[in-house]
Amino acid sequence: MEPTLLKPDRKGSSLSLAFGIVCLAIGVPMVASGNGAGIVVLVLAAVALYAGIAGKSWGASWVETDGFTPTRVRVGRRSDVDVVEIHYQPGIGDRREPQHLLGRFLGVDERYLIAGYGGLSNGQLAELLAKYRAASV
Repeated sequence: MEPTLLKPDRKGSSLSLAFGIVCLAIGVPMVASGNGAGIVVLVLAAVALYAGIAGKSWGASWVETDGFTPTRVRVGRRSDVDVVEIHYQPGIGDRREPQHLLGRFLGVDERYLIAGYGGLSNGQLAELLAKYRAASV
């Protein structure tokens, strides 16, 4: 099988970082001047910076997966996002569900992979993952 390089779409991370920096620049002077609303702005900055810096990493062994299906789901606050649903072997998928409220709010769900790699559609990405899985298992 020919090697394929998949580069993630960093647009969301960049926007989160920019929003976090703007909130930080607004919130610090607000708090310094005694305005209590600045704390809310700083909390927004912290969440945005965390989302932009930490990002979302995903990893699973090919033997943990059972297949891939292109679909559309609600991810975080966005609806109708093109994703690849990852079907895990029985018993493994339960561990991949979002465990924390922040993870659910930010759309961190390891059962879905957003089709934002190398300009591939969710169908193309599902097909590519299935080919790699078949060659590796």
